[in-house]
Amino acid sequence: EKSGARAIIAWAEADSLSRPADIAAKTDIPVVGAPLAPGVVSSDFLPRMLEKGPIASVGINRPKNAALWAAMIVAGGSSTVRDNLRAHRERQAEEVEKKDTKLVSQRIRAYLQAMKK
Repeated sequence: EKSGARAIIAWAEADSLSRPADIAAKTDIPVVGAPLAPGVVSSDFLPRMLEKGPIASVGINRPKNAALWAAMIVAGGSSTVRDNLRAHRERQAEEVEKKDTKLVSQRIRAYLQAMKK
């Protein structure tokens, strides 16, 4: 926060799920919690993560989504981040279009079989 950050991504492993909330309690900038929990996740992971304060959270083991979410927050005040985020979205759209074309031409069964390889 002192260095000018506009958002914080706080990784939280299974034994420290309250870490993002601990950080959020000490700052006024948005905190994005990214739980990193391999294997089976206990049913109380979300309450544990949110117990000490308000945070935004993304799916388990999805740190890329947390980084993108934080970038969207920062993009409001940074044209460089906004331009990079826009370029990333354009690349994603191109990839989706290619996959869609391939799916239509191969049909779903062959497409899914090719994905397994």
